[in-house]
Amino acid sequence: MKIRFPSAVVLLTFASLMLIWSFKEATLPPTASASGTSTVKTIKVLQYNVKQGKSGQTCCWRDSGIRAKEQAVIIDQMTRQGVELASLIESDEQSTAGVWECSSLGTLLGQTVASLDSQCTACSAGRSPKSFKEALHLVWDTGKWTAIKRYNSANTCFGNSSKPFPGRAFAAVLLQNVQDKTNEVVFIGVHPGHPGQSQDFEDGAGPIWAAYKSLINGRANNPKLIISGDFNLGCESAVDQINAGKVVSIAKLSQCPSPKSCCCDSNFASDFDHVFTTLPGSKVTTAIAGSYGGPFTPGGCSQSPRDSEEHKPVVSTIQYN
Repeated sequence: MKIRFPSAVVLLTFASLMLIWSFKEATLPPTASASGTSTVKTIKVLQYNVKQGKSGQTCCWRDSGIRAKEQAVIIDQMTRQGVELASLIESDEQSTAGVWECSSLGTLLGQTVASLDSQCTACSAGRSPKSFKEALHLVWDTGKWTAIKRYNSANTCFGNSSKPFPGRAFAAVLLQNVQDKTNEVVFIGVHPGHPGQSQDFEDGAGPIWAAYKSLINGRANNPKLIISGDFNLGCESAVDQINAGKVVSIAKLSQCPSPKSCCCDSNFASDFDHVFTTLPGSKVTTAIAGSYGGPFTPGGCSQSPRDSEEHKPVVSTIQYN
C-alpha cells in the first residue's frame, strides 16, 4: 500500500492561508475578536451594609469582634478576590456617637491599604427619642480607577423630610478607568428607607439625581452609572423605582435577581442589597461574598431576642461591552 503525501501545491496553499489568518488576528484592535464582536469587560462590586446596630443589640459594627470579621471580609474581597468597587453602609440608631461616622479609610478598615481610596458622606436625622445617623463609604482600587471628581455637596442626604427618617445618606464620585481613559463611571452608594413609610428610593431621590447630573456635566466620555445599595426593596421593585426618576434606564431582566442577604433577624428572608448599572450591554450577576463566614451574630440568627439586623455581603459581577 502506497502512502500518498500532500503535493507541494497543497502545502503551499495551506501555508498561505495560515499566514493570512495570522495577519488578520494580529491586526485586529484589542477590543475586538476575530468575529468582530466587542470583548466583554468585567467589574466586580462589593455591596455591604455592615450596620451599627440598635441599642442593646450585639450587632454589628459597634461590637469590636464582629467589626474585625466584617473588616476582614472587605479587605479580602478588595485585595485578593478582584473586587474593584465597594459601597459600605453604617447606620446607627443610637443617642450616642457611632464608631464610624466617616472616619478615615485606615480607621474604617482597621489597617491602611495603600491600593485603596475612598469617598465618605454622612447624614443624620432626629427621631424622638433617638437620633438616626448614617455614613456611607465608597471605596475603589486605585490600580483600576482614578477619582476625577468627588461630589462634596452639603446636600448628601435624601428622603422625605416630613417623615420619621428625614435624611438617608448617599455618596457619589466620578471615576475614570486607569487603562481605558474613555471609560468613566459615576459610582453612587445609597441606603433608602423602608417602603410604606414614604421613605423609599423614589421618595426624595432628587439630590441623588442632582449629584449624578453634576458629575457627568461637561464630560466628553458620556459617563455611565453604577449604583449600589441596601434598597430595602426586592431587585425588580428597586429597578422600577430607579427608572421612575426618568434620569437613567436600568434593564431589570439582565440585572436581577439578587440573593437574599437581609437580615439575620428574619433568617435572611429578603433580597435588599443590589448593584445596578447603565454600562452598555451589561449583565449583572450577584452572589453572597465567598469569604463571608457568618452569620457573625453571637448565638446565630436564632438568638433570643431575634433582633440582629446583620446583613450578608454581596458581590456583583458586571459584564459589559
